[in-house]
Amino acid sequence: MANRPPFALWLPSVIVCVVATATYWNALQCGFVFDDISAIKDNKDLRPHTPVANLFYNDFWGTLMTKVGSKVFILHCIYF
Repeated sequence: MANRPPFALWLPSVIVCVVATATYWNALQCGFVFDDISAIKDNKDLRPHTPVANLFYNDFWGTLMTKVGSKVFILHCIYF
């Protein structure tokens, strides 16, 4: 990599950022839809004072996994 010009090292990252921004630009003006209210705005796991460990005990919507519900594990939804 010593022979490559400096811009060649960061150019791929810039291209990915520009393409991602251009792809989702029109969505930035949209509001929440469908389950966004319960999954994002009402989710207690996404509050700054809530311990990160709660992500392992609660489902996607911030409800305890022991309660009756869909049992969708949030980390599974994010990473897979």
